[in-house]
Amino acid sequence: MNFTLIKIDLLNKWALKCLVRFCINAPEQDHFDMGRPLKAVELFSQMKVEQANEFVFASAISACASLLTVGVGKKVHALSVILGYADVSFVSNSLVSMYMKCGQSSDALSVFTSIPDRNIIAYNAMITGLVDNKHVMKAYDIFRLMCQKGLVPNQFSLAALIGNCTAPDDLWIGMNLHCQAVKLNLDSIAFVGNVLITMYSKFNLIEEAEKIFWSIEEKDMISWNTFIVVCCHALDHAKGLNAFSDMIKTSSLTPDDFTYTSALATCSGLASSVFGRQIHGNLIRTRLNYDTGVGNALVNIYSFEHDPVVLGCLLSACRVHGDLNVGKRTADRLLKIHKVSSSPYVLLSNLYASESMWEDVAEARKQLKDSLMKKEPGHSLIEVKGTVEKFTVGRISHSSIEEIVGVLQILSFVQDDFSWCH
Repeated sequence: MNFTLIKIDLLNKWALKCLVRFCINAPEQDHFDMGRPLKAVELFSQMKVEQANEFVFASAISACASLLTVGVGKKVHALSVILGYADVSFVSNSLVSMYMKCGQSSDALSVFTSIPDRNIIAYNAMITGLVDNKHVMKAYDIFRLMCQKGLVPNQFSLAALIGNCTAPDDLWIGMNLHCQAVKLNLDSIAFVGNVLITMYSKFNLIEEAEKIFWSIEEKDMISWNTFIVVCCHALDHAKGLNAFSDMIKTSSLTPDDFTYTSALATCSGLASSVFGRQIHGNLIRTRLNYDTGVGNALVNIYSFEHDPVVLGCLLSACRVHGDLNVGKRTADRLLKIHKVSSSPYVLLSNLYASESMWEDVAEARKQLKDSLMKKEPGHSLIEVKGTVEKFTVGRISHSSIEEIVGVLQILSFVQDDFSWCH
């Protein structure tokens, strides 16, 4: 773009219409900080010319980037050139980021090359934008240019590039960047180490990924989660479980839903519910609620036992907690291994009823009817003087049935008399 062609008299036209009717600085900045970029742009358009400054322009440009409104962003850019703010470092850096987020890499490069004294933030904005637009080689060229200019890369420079080295030809770039990280002592920082783990795992270099994981000085949640997932994908499930155990024992971090899902997935890989039960116990002690991913992982764990009692308890728990997704999966598994029982249909019907899903209730009952199975009668167990008596709905085969019926009739008369008295 050739902004020198824009004449000063256009400024007044835009000011009278919609472009440069600004308001005061503080509200515009506050609205952007609160995550309301649309309101920020609206206030920017209501502001007076004399109230504009570099902070307002940087905020307005960032708001345009969030909204991906490159058309408005270009107008703000043009106005910043006219008013002399485009050369301010954080305004120009915001312009680079805005054009990159909007997919206008040529405009971003034009702004970038026009910056007289490019700092590390400008280079990082350009590198991040290029990798986000899948131009890894161009981003690496900018990275090398930055190093040639004597600027020292920081963790953001390295992480942005390493995290996007995914193509087969990108491995050598990632390894060179790894060497840079080692020289700068940044490889032991979690922010860089995490992307290195991911990169090497994508190239199936699991041992290298493991070395980096254990070299990270202060592992964060992403570090643990990433390594557990890497072990799971590499089918080294035992190592993944050991990592989960180490996290519980040595870290002050509390596993999140993703951690539990990944750890349970490693148990599924081992086709054993022994460790899964232990993880489930830890989950119960530390978390009241969990997402669907964890619930599905638990279903996978307990399904290895082929135990209808365990799956029935899980299905009943789904009804209590209203977890429809896990409940459906559990019912399907239960029907496959326990085809002669009507309980899965009944429990699933109760689950639907608890959520007022009456059409699904009718469908579950229809499936029960079509299966030619009858609902199992209810039972009651009563202990009298150390002897347990069992009573079944609809059956009168008990040896003392006559005495029992007589007592019930007496109780019924007593209840009727009591009701009449009141």
